[in-house]
Parts: sequence; structure tokens; C-alpha cells
Amino acid sequence: VYGSSPFNLLLPFEDKAFLPLAKAIRAATGGVVTAVGKIRTAADAAEAVRDGVCDLVGVSRAVMADPDWALKALGRLRRPVRPCLGTLDGCSERLRHFEPATCQVMPEVGRELRSLPTGPARRIAILGAGPGGLEAAVYAAELGDDVLLLEETQQTGGMLRLASQTPG
Repeated sequence: VYGSSPFNLLLPFEDKAFLPLAKAIRAATGGVVTAVGKIRTAADAAEAVRDGVCDLVGVSRAVMADPDWALKALGRLRRPVRPCLGTLDGCSERLRHFEPATCQVMPEVGRELRSLPTGPARRIAILGAGPGGLEAAVYAAELGDDVLLLEETQQTGGMLRLASQTPG
């Protein structure tokens, strides 16, 4: 997919759509096979390996969306996994155009090396509880700032609520 020109990933595809292909390749070659393609949960990854479908599972976009995915999968962090939406808009699509990768659910992607601000705690008002506002609120609170998050609707999530309703 990534080495081809033009870029030819067919979307949308269902979760775990390529597992039957991995299983067939493993059966035909006897080689070590890594399965990929919207394997979103640790349980799904473990099931594929346990059932002999593949030897390894690749979850690159899942780890971009949640860098703690593996720690959460191993039970070392007791927080929900931040799921990849699978739209490819910020990661694969940008890379295809030789632009820096981003992520629709993890604003830190591409900005990992920025320095953390230091100094006294601040009082911060954040307008909008979409993904960016929510992440900014968490980030500021983890730095010790006093955060007031303001949202005009009764729900958080912003436009991601609409995006999550699309097919596939």
C-alpha cells in the first residue's frame, strides 16, 4: 500500500478485514506473518495470534492514536484506549503528500518534542469541548493549571460525534 503509486488503500474496509489473507499466507508459506488492518483491541490481537491466524499483529495507527495502547492492553494503565477512527486523514493521507503526520484524536502526534511550560499554575478557560479542547484541558490540568472547560452544547466531542456516525 504505502510503497505503491498511486496510493491504493481501499476504504472503507471493516475491522480485521485482512485476517483471512494473513491466515492464508501463513498456511501457504509456513513463514512468520504479521497481520494488520484495523485490529483495534488487544483482545482481537491476542485472539488472532492464539487462533493461529498470524504470529504477530501490527497496530501502528492505534499506537499513534494512543501511545499507551500497549500498556493499557497489558493492564498496566487502567484507562480506556483512545481509539483510532481509521479515516487516514491525518496520518497516511498526509504522509502520501510528504507532509508531517498528524492524528485526529491525538493532537500530540508530530509535536512530541515540544518543551513543557514551567512556572506557576495558571487559570485557563478553554472554549469548546471537541477533541482539541478536551485534549488541551487534560494537558493543562496535568501541568497543574486550573482549567475551566466551556461547551455550548450538552455533549462533548465536537465534530467527532458526527464523524463517528459515518459508515465504515
